Amino acid sequence: MENFAYKIEDYLQKKLLLYHELTLILKQEKEFIVDMDTEALWVSCSKKKELTAEIERVRSSILYLLDESHVEHGMDVRAFSLTALIRLLPVPAKIKSDLGKTRLAINLIKDELHGIASENRTYVREYLSVIDGIMSNFAEPVLNGCYSFLGYMCKAGNSNALINAEV
Repeated sequence: MENFAYKIEDYLQKKLLLYHELTLILKQEKEFIVDMDTEALWVSCSKKKELTAEIERVRSSILYLLDESHVEHGMDVRAFSLTALIRLLPVPAKIKSDLGKTRLAINLIKDELHGIASENRTYVREYLSVIDGIMSNFAEPVLNGCYSFLGYMCKAGNSNALINAEV
């Protein structure tokens, strides 16, 4: 069973490393947002997708290992819980304690990820509002008697916003 626990620990360490890489990408992404480097943002988006897919593969590997060892868990890749995993493992308390430390490290880095992602969303909204403000200064208000590109009569009060952001 200790070999089983070491395999789980290896998977958790790999998961921790992947979350760390994801954190670095999100930190770089903030710089790309500030610099308005859309090409770099697309590249970072692809990297994030690759890393999240790899994290799901690690979860799948853990679940496969549990199934292979006949450990009843009732989890799938989407409903995966490290706390439940550690509780279910048929290993000594000392090993569970060590795995619990790794779980805490993973949870801390996930909390950091949420914070960085939230900051990045705020930056995007702020920069879009600045650009929208600049562009709306150049655009004249819609007047009666003007026509849209589709040939319809413009309505008074229409927004001249160049960029709209929806969440």
